[in-house]
Amino acid sequence: MRHFLYLMFILTLFTTINTSYAYIPGKIYGTVRDLESQKPISSAAIKTSAGRSAITFSDGSFLIDHEEGNFTLTVFAKGYESYTVTINIKAFKTIEKNIVLTPEALNYDPPVIESVSSARILNGKTSTSIHAMNVTSTIAIEKVEGVIILPENPQIIILKPLSDYPVLVFQEIAGTNDYSATYHHFSTIGKYKIIIQATDIHGNTSRPLTATVIQTIGSDIFEQDNSIEQAKPVVLNAREARRHTFHMNGDQDWIKFYGIVGKTYRIEISHLEALSEPVIDFYGPGNTYNFSESLIDDVDDYGVTFLEHIVYKEGVYFVCVKNRDPNIFGANTGYDLRVGYPEGDFEGNICGIITDADGNVLKGVHVKTTKGSGISDKEGIYAFNHQPGQTSITFMSSSFCYLNKTSNLNVARLVSTRLDMTMEKISLSDAIKSLQVISGFSFDIEGTFVDDEIDLNDAIYMLKCIDY
Repeated sequence: MRHFLYLMFILTLFTTINTSYAYIPGKIYGTVRDLESQKPISSAAIKTSAGRSAITFSDGSFLIDHEEGNFTLTVFAKGYESYTVTINIKAFKTIEKNIVLTPEALNYDPPVIESVSSARILNGKTSTSIHAMNVTSTIAIEKVEGVIILPENPQIIILKPLSDYPVLVFQEIAGTNDYSATYHHFSTIGKYKIIIQATDIHGNTSRPLTATVIQTIGSDIFEQDNSIEQAKPVVLNAREARRHTFHMNGDQDWIKFYGIVGKTYRIEISHLEALSEPVIDFYGPGNTYNFSESLIDDVDDYGVTFLEHIVYKEGVYFVCVKNRDPNIFGANTGYDLRVGYPEGDFEGNICGIITDADGNVLKGVHVKTTKGSGISDKEGIYAFNHQPGQTSITFMSSSFCYLNKTSNLNVARLVSTRLDMTMEKISLSDAIKSLQVISGFSFDIEGTFVDDEIDLNDAIYMLKCIDY
């Protein structure tokens, strides 16, 4: 009996100690301050997920008695964004948690850039500095940046996202509110636009201002295009001309377009600079040489010269433009180039991006309607001006093993009608069907009769691709 009473005493004592230990409080101590000024924030409300709370004193300090365990602690103060953090409380321990609060962004006006550099004209020099003047803000400036819009093909109207362009980072000029940055790659002729914005530490941005840099001497945006293999697609009947220049000894500018039988194509050159005397070499499908013609002798009173050629065979046509004297190059050798049909007004536009099933862009795809045509470039973009109205459009890849695709669309007047296309690769089953058509049999692999789904021309085309 005595042993039993002793055992009960020990168990009671042990239970009492454990129960008391579970409720011995820990403590949370700390301060709450402003992120920017580091001044203490008084009257900030602090609350934990266990329901414990406190209010900060005038020095920003607080102290909370708390049970042990893992909890979240949230801090609120007028004019500031709330703050939440996970804490671990241990018995007999005081943990220190110093907190900084971020002022609400809406309390501040966005930064302001008073002005930027005036337009710069570079005559072959490839570097220049750009300035953002008197950049002010009610809170700290985080960054001043400029997105550089490079000279681009004026005939392509599909816009790229800003993330595709280079970014120029500006540095503050000591002792001023001005910022400066230098770009070293103004090497291509044309107009560069630098869209400049200031951003404060809360992400507020200034109204964008644009600085302009114009390069007058250098390579054009279509380089490299010095051989028939490097020929770039031209947008037929584009409203804007392509600007070219003979920037180096023996420079040649190659373009290509898809010709439709029976159509007349005009190759027009205008705005010739003093040392530009263009000669045109013309090649038909299969890279067959057709003729060479100098255009400088036929310039009219408006500074325009052209030649016209009627197409008797459908396919890809190439034009090489070179200076009459290949040893004359560099400054004052620029000219504008257009290709189209002299048939009247084309008030619509068809454009899009051509990809495969995996999203990879496809270049060299031929696109045609009964009234117009185009070729996709290295970014998979095709475009050509077109008469408004309903039309059927066909996509044909001669360089890759993809099935031809046809679609219908309504070309709107005075706007771009966009039609992106996904090309499907020719499969083994397509090749088997091709063999069946050519052989005159229509049986599948298991010997079951099937209907013909392709004609002879399609079958031959597929087999050529399978050979690829």
